[in-house]
Amino acid sequence: MNRLIRSFLGSYTILLPKDKAPALFNKSKEKEVFFFSPLAEGDSVSVKVSLFSCKAFLELAEAQGIQAEITERKGLPFLVSRYRKRYGIYIGIILSAVFMLFSSMHIWEINVTGNQNIKKDEILKILALHGVSVGTFIPDLDADLTAEYILLEYPPLSSLAINVKGTVATVDVIERVQKPENEFEEDGYCNLVASEDGIITNVIAAEGHPEIKIGDVVTEGQLLVNGIVENRYGAFKIVNAKGYVYADVYHTAEFEIPLNCTGKEYTSKESVKSEIYIIGFPIRLYRTQESPFESCDITATETDLKIFGLKLPVKISKAVYREYRTVEYEITEQEASKKAEKALSLWWEKEAEGEIVSIDCETEIKNNVYCLKAHVVINKNIALRQEIQFNYPNKPF
Repeated sequence: MNRLIRSFLGSYTILLPKDKAPALFNKSKEKEVFFFSPLAEGDSVSVKVSLFSCKAFLELAEAQGIQAEITERKGLPFLVSRYRKRYGIYIGIILSAVFMLFSSMHIWEINVTGNQNIKKDEILKILALHGVSVGTFIPDLDADLTAEYILLEYPPLSSLAINVKGTVATVDVIERVQKPENEFEEDGYCNLVASEDGIITNVIAAEGHPEIKIGDVVTEGQLLVNGIVENRYGAFKIVNAKGYVYADVYHTAEFEIPLNCTGKEYTSKESVKSEIYIIGFPIRLYRTQESPFESCDITATETDLKIFGLKLPVKISKAVYREYRTVEYEITEQEASKKAEKALSLWWEKEAEGEIVSIDCETEIKNNVYCLKAHVVINKNIALRQEIQFNYPNKPF
């Protein structure tokens, strides 16, 4: 800390004869003239004095007939004196200070926390509609009032708080808990029919009369649970059939993997196009937007410019173009098998609604193509709600 203060205030390095230096040091202490860091160098001694005590120190040396020579000047005052006529430096410092002050009064980053089902982009769009976005002037922002307006106009949020620290706005949200939907639809009168072919494995009829039993083979559209039921007195009534009907459903999935493939081979050629965004305005550092190569991959990066940890309203965007050429190559049967199994796994995750009971696979190579046919049995709920249609008799005019 002392070194930093001395660098700011400035100091001199003075060279003294070695045999006379002790007497001068004693006299300086007696007169309370400050000096520091004495260092012997051969027949001489160097000592440092501050900008304010240098004159008094040199006067004491002259009074005792000691030759003192200033060998070095360090510190901010001497640096300013050296460049006092270079006005461009001072103008740049002033402009930089004004720019940093201007930047510190605007929001340059918005963080959203607490959201789970609502996407961040959706929340940022709502905030922007109410005047909270990158570049917002902080003194003009009433965070509490803005949060209240957003909550009134955006029902999916039950709580929202905007906290601004420096140039970063943190938006804490709590999503409104949705009322759980009824397990079964309550309105209307309906039957439950089969959504697809299958073999019944379980029947759970909460309302209505089951028309099938475990082990039955059903086809798409077949009645499973009847919404017209007979009571113990022999009378019929219409209800809203509710329940689950599980069945083993058969699916066939086919995948073809060519053994002759087409892929990319990267060359050593690359091209970089950069842009600088200052307060949202782009400055292009390239001549044309056209791709420099006929075939290439593009990787884009964006970096915020910071000074002493302070985020400035300046972003540097880079796009790296990597040239490649299309090449043909062959894969082995084992490699094709792995690709087909991966495709089957993806199909399983996306298409198979229910529990996988069994998978039986057939493979063959036909016309230089690896073919995988999978016979899959899935146990799933096939009950589909179908409204009961009423046919009223014609009324006389």
